[in-house]
Amino acid sequence: MSLDSALMSFLERDEPYDTASFGGLDELLLRGREAGASSAPELFFDLVAQHRDERAVEVDSFLADLVEETTSDVALLELSARFARQPVLTLEPVKRIFKRFLSLFEDRSNSRLTRIAALKGAYLTGAGHERLLTQLSAAITAIDDESDLAIVPYAARIAGLVLATRDERGLVEFLHAYEAYPECADQVKLELGLLSLGRALASTNADNAMSALLVARDHFAGSAKLRDSRYEAKSFALAIDLMTSFMKSQDVIGFQDTVAELAEAAFAYDAYVTQTDPDPLLGHVAAETSAFTTLSIRLSNLANNLTKRTWLHAAAVINDQLLFAYNASAMVFGSRQGVGIELLIRTKIETNLVENHLFIAAIREWLATYAEGMDANLVADIRAFAERSEDPTEAEAASPSASAILARAAQKDGFIELEDLLLFRMERARERTTRYIIEAIQAIEKAFVGLPDFQHSEYKAGFMDLAHGVLCFAEDRLNSSYEQNRQAGYLFKHVKSNPIEKDLQQDFHSWSRSRGMAIDDEVKGKGGGRADLRYVHKSCEIVIEVKQETHDASFEALLAGYGSQTSQYQVTNARLSVLLVLDKTRPGDEPEHIEFTYRPMILTRGPSDYGILVVKIAAMRPKPSDASR
Repeated sequence: MSLDSALMSFLERDEPYDTASFGGLDELLLRGREAGASSAPELFFDLVAQHRDERAVEVDSFLADLVEETTSDVALLELSARFARQPVLTLEPVKRIFKRFLSLFEDRSNSRLTRIAALKGAYLTGAGHERLLTQLSAAITAIDDESDLAIVPYAARIAGLVLATRDERGLVEFLHAYEAYPECADQVKLELGLLSLGRALASTNADNAMSALLVARDHFAGSAKLRDSRYEAKSFALAIDLMTSFMKSQDVIGFQDTVAELAEAAFAYDAYVTQTDPDPLLGHVAAETSAFTTLSIRLSNLANNLTKRTWLHAAAVINDQLLFAYNASAMVFGSRQGVGIELLIRTKIETNLVENHLFIAAIREWLATYAEGMDANLVADIRAFAERSEDPTEAEAASPSASAILARAAQKDGFIELEDLLLFRMERARERTTRYIIEAIQAIEKAFVGLPDFQHSEYKAGFMDLAHGVLCFAEDRLNSSYEQNRQAGYLFKHVKSNPIEKDLQQDFHSWSRSRGMAIDDEVKGKGGGRADLRYVHKSCEIVIEVKQETHDASFEALLAGYGSQTSQYQVTNARLSVLLVLDKTRPGDEPEHIEFTYRPMILTRGPSDYGILVVKIAAMRPKPSDASR
């Protein structure tokens, strides 16, 4: 019996099947071409790909045989989606699959859907292979016929992903060539905007950074104008408007209106991207959505009290979330970490010129206000500190100078404002954007997507804002040392041998409030008890339950031990919550990597499922220097 008829028979009877149903794995691995010619080659992909760990080379060769015989446009789309999750790793099969997809894309007699599927498949198999990407880039730049305009938006998206990892002038020229065509200009302008934003964020020159930021803003605004559903482009444009207003020292008239417009665009984007199945190339969608909604929520919290110092904080929030969304826009993940197409983005953009420019603008304003009545040498040292801060590598070295400056400026006019600025700069210099926060956001989205309350836009936005904050707090505390941040001292064994959960509760409360998050503590009347911490966004209230654990800090044990109490606080609001745990089970051991410190989990209570984000904070830690002993 043929593979196709056997498969159809199982499907018609709605019976389960496995490799044994088709003669066993050994037999099936030899019949890849027959599987590719079947009615559902993607189902044979699923059947065989699960055995990759044990027989990688043979499985990859089977997949190459399968793709070479597949002709259906629907099947090709299904296969390209699968290659996003399960990339082929063996070089020869990679080359064969790429060649097949590329030839299908280049053949203009094929249907539009076939060519789109082939374009995605070629990129997903070619990513990470320089020579293959060069061939793909050449094929994209060869598009020069107006009859191909329907393909250009998809080619532009691929061009943007390629350009995130390498400089391909031909692809840039390709994007510019189609910028004026209304059939595809919205996508092209979005990609050009992302390129300019990337240049701004990575620039080492203030004027170049500002120029690139303004060019990016124009591209985003143009994209949003061309298509009403380009909410991400509108969000980028509005965020840049807010940031450049600060950079140009403009007043804050209209700030609240712009924030309200940004919030509307952010929530519309969330609704738009979650109403359809995500494109396999757009693994960034959940993280990008979170970045925009977080941005709108946190700016709203600042909008009613915008002094010059909170303007600086607002601009930093904008910078963080723009960077977060930009990184997410250029990321595609494979099914496992460390293999295949895991991360397609330049090396992480560390503290950058845009952010330094914000700080320098604020320092200049402070000097214009207070310098006249100060000692000339002190003013000179303040200017020198600001100049050193333009180079991120000098940020730590500048810290002692900042302490000395503050000591000399004590009791003088403007001291409080200066202290805020310098401490802000030292703290920001130590922060970085990492891919692990983006991965965490995507993991939460995947785990909770089926929960009814997570599908409610206001509840989801509030929860993701809180989740992003908790994850950033966990990252910050893993990076903090006692010498650099006394508030984190309770986490170190040499400072406090037996910390308590109250230490963690107070630490997170003060940390989150300083970053504009609406967090209350010791809230009475929640689910019949008193909640440790409560997050509030409009009608959404989410409890953060804080616990300590000394015996078993596995996620399963934590959910079993504390999940029910955590969920009970949510009986009148979103069935989403956070369990923040002070992990005391590994005294004297180095902390775990951040990717092992959180897990989104589902707790079933009666007819309801509750989504609980469990995050562990390592306590009783040694100093890193102790490891060398």
